[in-house]
Amino acid sequence: MFVVIAGAGKVGSNLATWILDAGYEVAVIDINNSKLKTLSGRLGDVVVLGDVISPNDLEKCGISRADIFIAATDVEDVNLISCQVVKSRYDVAKTAAVVFNSESGELFDLLGVDIVLKVPDMIVQGLQELLLETFAVDL
Repeated sequence: MFVVIAGAGKVGSNLATWILDAGYEVAVIDINNSKLKTLSGRLGDVVVLGDVISPNDLEKCGISRADIFIAATDVEDVNLISCQVVKSRYDVAKTAAVVFNSESGELFDLLGVDIVLKVPDMIVQGLQELLLETFAVDL
């Protein structure tokens, strides 16, 4: 399996590490050279300097053979547009996008993003589970 990740921030870099550790192939694309240098130092030659909505830059990271594309930049609009570009132009089987505003999730669903990762909802869900485990009583 080959995964392309847009964004070399905390989410993208941790996903890339996890995917590589699982034995799969990954490429990370970002416009921020300093983030890529940091990630390259940890993971090696899996990073590509480029714009995630530029067809030329996407092709540099091998998007045409990707099984999954994950948009994990800090900008929701970029995440949405990049998912649409790779799905329509490169026929990538699955797309996923990080969303920082839960209300935006419906738009991402409507516009064909396969997996929408709503950060606020995930944080609340994680805290609820932790609190239930910590303070659970027999009802």
